[in-house]
Amino acid sequence: RDSQQQQITTGLSTAPTTGTFFNNICNKMEQRQLKRKNLTLFGLREGTKADLVMASQLMEDVAVTAQVQSCYRLGKQSESSVRPRPLVIKFLSVEGKMEVQRSLRNLKGKSEWKGVSIRPDLTKMQYQEEKQVFEDLCHEMKSKNENLQGQGKWKIVNWNGVQKLIFLDNI
Repeated sequence: RDSQQQQITTGLSTAPTTGTFFNNICNKMEQRQLKRKNLTLFGLREGTKADLVMASQLMEDVAVTAQVQSCYRLGKQSESSVRPRPLVIKFLSVEGKMEVQRSLRNLKGKSEWKGVSIRPDLTKMQYQEEKQVFEDLCHEMKSKNENLQGQGKWKIVNWNGVQKLIFLDNI
């Protein structure tokens, strides 16, 4: 009888674990889906203009017609904080977000956007994966550059969201 009860208990204890496992995977996939349409702006001052006005200004300055669904600041507002809170802009479509990302070079030289960085909105897991890729590329770049003798250098670039090493030749 004890072994039957142990099997039942064991069976019951693994069922929620398996269910929790799949539930966690589904939640992570859902989070990725929800964040696909978002861009996060870091370093954008708070309080000077409304966030939605700033999002519209971004669309105008990058010269795209993407439509913003909503925007919001991350975290709690604090007067003692030196850094402004990140601003998340949610677009109506993934294509709109991509259009903005491809046109970000149009912000170069515009003083209002100086010190502002714009990145895709990532889940914690995606951020950790991206960070690991960057650290691996840094290590590889350092070892490759040590073997060069003034003939150029290796550099990490981000091309459409993909980080990779490129060789810059001395011309």
